[in-house]
Amino acid sequence: MSPNARLALKLGYEAIEDAGIAPTTLNGKSWGVFTAVNDSGWGKKRMKILDLNDYAEGLSGNADDAIGARLSYFLNLTGPTMEIKSACSSSAVAIHQACNAIRLGDCQAAVVISSVTQFDPAALVFRASKGIVSKRGVSSPYSNHTDGYVAAEGAAAIILQRADQCKVNSYGRIKATTVTQDGRSRGFFAPNPQSQKRLLETALLKSGFIPEDISLVEGHGTGTPLGDAIELQALKDVYGSRRTKPLYLGSIKAAIGHTEECAGLAGLLKTLCCLQYDAIPPQPTITGINDDIDFSAAKLVVPQGLVPFLPGLTPRVVAISSFGLSGTLAQLIIEDPP
Repeated sequence: MSPNARLALKLGYEAIEDAGIAPTTLNGKSWGVFTAVNDSGWGKKRMKILDLNDYAEGLSGNADDAIGARLSYFLNLTGPTMEIKSACSSSAVAIHQACNAIRLGDCQAAVVISSVTQFDPAALVFRASKGIVSKRGVSSPYSNHTDGYVAAEGAAAIILQRADQCKVNSYGRIKATTVTQDGRSRGFFAPNPQSQKRLLETALLKSGFIPEDISLVEGHGTGTPLGDAIELQALKDVYGSRRTKPLYLGSIKAAIGHTEECAGLAGLLKTLCCLQYDAIPPQPTITGINDDIDFSAAKLVVPQGLVPFLPGLTPRVVAISSFGLSGTLAQLIIEDPP
């Protein structure tokens, strides 16, 4: 079994327990499993050394699209089970799909899992050859010395349920999820400014909030000069117009690197911790703000120290952005738990 599969099984099981549910009680229940994993290179290496008799078993433990099914099989879950692939936005898109499945009645609840490990040096060499990784080995989103991102590994899992079903440990309420596509831009991998702006506007409309209600944005912020500048402009255009309160901005990639397919889940977990502890952490590795955007005009603030949420905010509302190299964009808007 691949490390991605083992991590997914472990974290999925632990997430169910953390939700106050005994996994054995889910036998035959209509729970969905939505996964977002990377092609770690492990499976290809492993399958080459298996003989024909072991091939089927090896396939079930190493195929990306079977990882979620392993958890469904183990716990006898009967809801939709699928693997989501949209590059760096995969886990955020998985959350979007899971929320829709619950709303449509396709499942009672869902487990969303992402696992990213790397055993293929060629994948890292390719990133370096394209100039998208930091030569300094430091990820500095939204700073004036960005030079690329730092590739990272990571894994996470969450449980999604209707608010009236939550028993214990409800960390937040999802008010809106939105997924869009860049369509045609200056190049296949080039960000589309108008698409990002449309994503933010659509998510706000679906959530029922206005820009002033958003107090924190967990941005995509990879630390690439072009990508950061386009994202900042979209944030300024949508959230910054006639704003009176500060809009705090951060990216977990400055602390742990870019976990790629897991990035959306990583950003969500960070913001849930912010709500739980009523504080916004400082952004590491930043010594100067990006000069391409007038932060003061948009009321954008990248915290340099621990910042409490403004008093009297009820509910506290945060947004999480996750953009895929594929051009598939996702945003989540969440608020305090019920």
